Amino acid sequence: MGRRVLAVGPAGGRGWTDELDADGWVVDAVGSTRGALSVLATSDVDCVVVEHCDAVDGLDVVTGVREFGYREPVLLVSERPDGKLAAAATRLGVTEYYPREAADESLPDRVQAQISGGGPAPAETAPSDTASARHGEPDESSSTAGARDTVRALDAVDDGLYVLDRQGHFVVVNDSLAEMTGYEVDDLVGEHVSAITTEAASDDVFPEIRRVIRGETESTTVTTTIAPADGDTFPAEDRVTAVTEDGEVVGVAGVIRDITDRKERERELREARERFAELLDTSRGLLGAHSRERIAEIVVAAVEDALGYDLNVVRLYDPETETLRPVAGSDEGTFTASGRPVYAPGEGGPGIAFETGAARHNPTDIDVADEDLPPDIAETLYVPLGDQGTISIGATESGAFDEQDRSLAAILASNAAVALDRVDYEDELVQYRTVLENVQDMVYVADETGRFSLVTEPLATWLGRERAALVGAPVASVLGDESALSAAVEGVRDGGVTSRTVETTFEREDGDPLPGEVEVSLLPADEGFAGTVGVVRDRSELLETRERLESQRDRFTYLFDNLPDAVVEASHEDGRPIVRSVNDAFTDVFGYEAAAIAGESIDEFVLPADERENGGELNRLAAAGDVVQREVRRETADGYRDFLFRGIPYDTENDGTRSFGIYTDISEQKERERRLQVLNRVLRHNLRNDLNVVLGYAEMIADRVEDERVDEWTETLVETASEVASLSDRARSLDRTMREGSLRDRTVGLAGVIDSVVAEYRREHADAQIETDVDDLTVVGDGRIELALSEPLENSVEYGGDRIRVETHREAGRVDVRVADDGPGIPETEREAVDESSEITQLEHGSGLGLWIVRWVCDSCGGRLRFEESDLGGTAVVLSLTPADE
Repeated sequence: MGRRVLAVGPAGGRGWTDELDADGWVVDAVGSTRGALSVLATSDVDCVVVEHCDAVDGLDVVTGVREFGYREPVLLVSERPDGKLAAAATRLGVTEYYPREAADESLPDRVQAQISGGGPAPAETAPSDTASARHGEPDESSSTAGARDTVRALDAVDDGLYVLDRQGHFVVVNDSLAEMTGYEVDDLVGEHVSAITTEAASDDVFPEIRRVIRGETESTTVTTTIAPADGDTFPAEDRVTAVTEDGEVVGVAGVIRDITDRKERERELREARERFAELLDTSRGLLGAHSRERIAEIVVAAVEDALGYDLNVVRLYDPETETLRPVAGSDEGTFTASGRPVYAPGEGGPGIAFETGAARHNPTDIDVADEDLPPDIAETLYVPLGDQGTISIGATESGAFDEQDRSLAAILASNAAVALDRVDYEDELVQYRTVLENVQDMVYVADETGRFSLVTEPLATWLGRERAALVGAPVASVLGDESALSAAVEGVRDGGVTSRTVETTFEREDGDPLPGEVEVSLLPADEGFAGTVGVVRDRSELLETRERLESQRDRFTYLFDNLPDAVVEASHEDGRPIVRSVNDAFTDVFGYEAAAIAGESIDEFVLPADERENGGELNRLAAAGDVVQREVRRETADGYRDFLFRGIPYDTENDGTRSFGIYTDISEQKERERRLQVLNRVLRHNLRNDLNVVLGYAEMIADRVEDERVDEWTETLVETASEVASLSDRARSLDRTMREGSLRDRTVGLAGVIDSVVAEYRREHADAQIETDVDDLTVVGDGRIELALSEPLENSVEYGGDRIRVETHREAGRVDVRVADDGPGIPETEREAVDESSEITQLEHGSGLGLWIVRWVCDSCGGRLRFEESDLGGTAVVLSLTPADE
């Protein structure tokens, strides 16, 4: 047999084979791995030479050849030396790496050297018997004849059956295989098995067939791809079994089954697993989402990726507007959230699915008008998200939604609803925790084991501990005695009461006791016992408050009982003042013991008949919560008397409005005022009339008597009577002026008042030197301050020296007006009488009304009068007034 070389590479790179041809070698030239395997399956090849270049991946060819089971020399050729290529080829089992640029010998010499020790020298050889038999009838004496008969007997079988010889040529083919591949049976017999498969399938299948032929295994099953003569490839399963004769493998038999349907099912199952895996990933994403909007975005992405529908929108229910509002949608077309309408429950597809709580399909379950759907949408699936909202999924083709789509959509919606519920719950928890952690009350939460799980800052501060140190510690660790609190916890845990309040004693970290009160209630939970909530109150302040209230009550009781004024405490019921208690002074004045009139209307005992209307008004004011003060007349144990009545109301928690009525007896004061008014009117009227008579007779005497001494007496008499009459007129004018109203309700500018008074005295007394140093200040008062300034200025002009100074000066909270002169000053007796530092007697009453007028005006506007030494040498009269801006 002659030498045979297989050259694998591009057609243009085979010049080296000419030398081998000249020496009588048989050279088979192919351009691919599949071609190489076809040659190896049909011929005995002594050496394989592989060209590695852009057109042929030499490493791929070497891999295919070695996996096919070829054990003879294999040379890998490249144009330039490549270390990485050489290393990779060595690992794949190449016999020699030959880089042309670095080689010392020619490639034909290297090929001859590789096979020189194996077999006879190259010589002309005839075609092999195998090759000649490939296109003819197989040898009937072959051991495959029996197998052929067996296969022919199974032509009725749907699966493709065949028998191959050791070189991989079809010996027997049944009708099913011929029909499956699109060939005639006679056309396949003698062809290599690679004729019905793709190149890639051959690369996978041939090594397995070689293992069976070599006896490494009796049978194997491989997945391949059948390439029919005319049509699309399809997947197939090939069950290969060794055909033996006398214990020697002489070929293989195979069963080829079309697994297109199975592959489709596997693909669908794989896609379903992938979609379900994507849903699991989505579920993990939903668990990590912390906002409703983010959950909606995840659902939209999941519908696109896991279900494969790019047109979808998520609507969430808004309880405030009671509508389903689009929150997230696809980025395509009108299915964006902003482009979709809002629905009410029961309205449209989303509203119906939300209201019924079941998925709805348009047009199978419901009929949605075309104008209500986005363009190009053929059908729609509406899936409720529990009570949180809906998913709307659109498809552009009819019949798009199968049962798997519906199931996956339902799973996704269920997970999304749970996530939305969780976010709502988390929001509530965050709100509650934020409220608890920022509340200014002493509150704690204890778990089911009685340990702190939350403590507010005020409670931790009160206990003198850090919040972090308290969390996880037993509540009992901060109690002096835990029995009371334990009993309260058991009480609310048993369900008998919703809360229980107990008094107990806490302990600070330093051991100091803290009297406290705890209101214990159950921590809300779906089932079982989750813990308790405790609201702590500091009883130390409560005890102090109780003691203080008791002390105040004792003091009030003492004051109430010993107040010299008559006091009655009354509640107001149906407009009537009902007596609750009276003090001793009330009993003394009105003659009624508390027990005798308690529960009765006070008006029935002390209110005169002619005071009913006035008394009813006072009752209404007191019941309305108004403080009242009024002069009233009441019937006492000694008859009718006048009182200053003060009604002081106060609110009680349970009994509404009560009030204290205080009666101050002003009967003697009123009587004295009435006498003074009568005397004042009589005195002013009679004094003036009598003085007029005196003046008339004095003037008549002066006219009729020509006696100088009598003239002198009558002149003195007229002057004195005139002064007394003037004093009476002045007193009457002063009384009228001071009755014009309170000076404290008005303000006046000092500069204008002082300028007016000074200008008048400068006109009347041209020789008077009056200096002024006045600021523009506003004080409490009115024009009557001008009257008060006129008196000291007149006194200075009439009795002072040559200089007079009027000036103002502001100090903290006061404005002083000083009128100073260089005269002899105001007598001490006059000053003492006015400032009441000495008792007013008939010998010490002052010489006139001037300083009294100043004193009264100052007092009326909230100021005061004082006297100082003047730096001019005389006396300074100071009016200390109140600034209007304070």
